[in-house]
Amino acid sequence: MSAYAISVSSAIIGAVVAVITNYWRTRYTVRSQDFSKRIEELCKLIGELEVAACKFWAQKKEAEPHDKQYILGLQAKLSLLTNYLDGQYRGFSTQIISKPLSEFFDGCSGGDFDDCNFSDPQRIRRIMVDGEKLKIKLMETRGGLY
Repeated sequence: MSAYAISVSSAIIGAVVAVITNYWRTRYTVRSQDFSKRIEELCKLIGELEVAACKFWAQKKEAEPHDKQYILGLQAKLSLLTNYLDGQYRGFSTQIISKPLSEFFDGCSGGDFDDCNFSDPQRIRRIMVDGEKLKIKLMETRGGLY
């Protein structure tokens, strides 16, 4: 083979390898950014649920019936988003966060909202702590995947 043919074939092979590498790197980057965005959405939603539940339990006697429905709606949104992530991202599993998620939900709604008939500062503390534990678990999951 001539030097010219070796140079051309080396250039073609190099170009093909560069194209394939850039394609996979771009695909991976876009997917990891999307996953990070979804985790941030989850954390924001957890924060919103914390605020709503803490307000409800702090002012239980003055709470409106729709306050319960708002909390349950936020819990449903959180469940839907975690199930979506479970289906879309190979390394994410709802089993990883199931315990902190159920503890957080239990703190927010108390099962049926009738566990106590007065302001409960310990419940508020529990909601905040369980919410942070859940966020930390989500961040650990994100860090472990990408």
